[in-house]
Amino acid sequence: MVARAVYAGTRPRAGAADLFSAVMSDHGYRLPALRVAEARAAQGADTYVYEFTQPSPALDGALGACHMAEIGAVFGNPHDPLTDPSAHPRLSERVRGAWISFARHGRPAGDHLPPWPAYLPGRSVMFLDATAPAVHQDPARSERLLWDGLR
Repeated sequence: MVARAVYAGTRPRAGAADLFSAVMSDHGYRLPALRVAEARAAQGADTYVYEFTQPSPALDGALGACHMAEIGAVFGNPHDPLTDPSAHPRLSERVRGAWISFARHGRPAGDHLPPWPAYLPGRSVMFLDATAPAVHQDPARSERLLWDGLR
């Protein structure tokens, strides 16, 4: 099956449950977000995309970098069970700074972030984590292309 080969190709150690989780994450979260970014950019709007890649400490790390794990960092909530911003205060500062910059100026930026280009034309995605935030060009391209035409 083509889909399994594509997803397994980027996750050589993943079992069936992990591959299923990756497909469902793309279906429910990543691909819809990219479609919105593409539609906004097609209308001339600068659009910024991020992927929060800091693994959650919840459930002894079993969730990985799950959906909504960034919310505690965005609001600096030290009691957030998914993020625990107190464990990575600089990450919370980075994320909050980027959100504040976006609210004020329409462009995310921060003292401890590399320049954050708009999503298109290069499909730029900012990866946010506690160690080294970085911009990646068209991450998971093979998976994204697999979904093209399945809108």
